Amino acid sequence: FLCDKLKERQEYKLSERTLSLWTHLQNCTNAESFVNVFYSPTSKQLIPKYSLKVVKFWKGWHLRNCPEHIMKSKPMYNDNGRDQIEDLYLSLKQQNEELLHQIEIMKSQNNTKMIKSQRNRPMIVQEDSQFD
Repeated sequence: FLCDKLKERQEYKLSERTLSLWTHLQNCTNAESFVNVFYSPTSKQLIPKYSLKVVKFWKGWHLRNCPEHIMKSKPMYNDNGRDQIEDLYLSLKQQNEELLHQIEIMKSQNNTKMIKSQRNRPMIVQEDSQFD
């Protein structure tokens, strides 16, 4: 289950560095618990059903890289996106200016509160014992 391609498995030397899950399952002490109870041996050849009535086709998976499928998807931007990107930029710029203005208002309110609190606070004078 490691890596997507045989080439990657060979590059990482997985056959030398890892154990097979199937080997582990066959050799573990409770291997009997991994047996398919519904399996019955047969001498008949297994023939898969490939009739169009039986085959399931997953458009989302099988056509994900198909040019026709990609062409049907809506583009993110029209007209090469220039107008839409410019509108988005101007909108973000305006929001940024509004937020900066709100920050300035909050700073000035905070400064006003600090000045008022300092006025109401009694002045504390500490004597320096060094010159006594």
